[in-house]
Amino acid sequence: SQLPTVDEQSISNNCRERYDKDEIYTTCGRLLIAVNPYKALTIYGEGEINRYHGALDRSELPPHIYAMAAAAYQGMVKEGRSQSVIISGESGAGKTETSKFFLEFMARVGKGAGSLHEKVLQTNPILEAFGNARTALNDNSSRFGKFLRLEFTASGKMCGASLRTYLLEKTRVTMQGEGEQNYHAFYLLTLGGTAAAHEAASIDGKAKGPWALLANSERAAGGKPPLSGKTFAADFEKVALALESLGVSADHAAQVWGVVGAVLHSGQLVFAAQGEGTAVTDPAPFRIAAQKLGLDYDK
Repeated sequence: SQLPTVDEQSISNNCRERYDKDEIYTTCGRLLIAVNPYKALTIYGEGEINRYHGALDRSELPPHIYAMAAAAYQGMVKEGRSQSVIISGESGAGKTETSKFFLEFMARVGKGAGSLHEKVLQTNPILEAFGNARTALNDNSSRFGKFLRLEFTASGKMCGASLRTYLLEKTRVTMQGEGEQNYHAFYLLTLGGTAAAHEAASIDGKAKGPWALLANSERAAGGKPPLSGKTFAADFEKVALALESLGVSADHAAQVWGVVGAVLHSGQLVFAAQGEGTAVTDPAPFRIAAQKLGLDYDK
């Protein structure tokens, strides 16, 4: 429907009316407004992708992230012009999920003869594991920015992709705010990792802690498991399969989890006063972390 008056209040009221009917998308010119429904909706998937991709007149279809993706794809293929899409919003607005739906559309309609499109989709579990965390507003909040570049042939087949990340919230590793938690990778490893991954990280027999880097977030969550409702073993398996699909060998993957373990062990270091300085009270975590990072502790 067309609004008789286009101002902040009328747009807000219209979004509210549509949201109450589970119509979470609203178009405003060339902009798409998305309101996080905080529940699963049956408006995604291959059938909907085909519907928007094959539509002769997308204006007759409901507003959707697929519609924006289809417009960008058609502009690129038919007009031969590069397209840019900016996805922005506050924490918990749904940027991560919206990006995934957009990427899913591009990967499906730009599917070529190889497996590149599948590899592009497999970057999501890895990025979320190492770059997302639970915050007070969002159980899967991206704590970094990213610039994804997709390349297509003249016929619209995906032929290349590159990803640049920036502004990772590094301080979260050592301290999290009230009600917030550390990066998912730590919990996936300690609570859902395989025996091989635990061995690679040297956390055998101590997988469930207590770990100093996770203690603050566990207290803040009232002792409840991080990301309540998630199956850690299943999520760990998704990351493991994603790494494998991207060509990461088993040995390399073990080294990745070894580095995660090194960070956990580094958090176990305790310092105490010694003379006019300080010293590590127990060198064991230091030795393990050094070994996982390929360093000689004695030097």
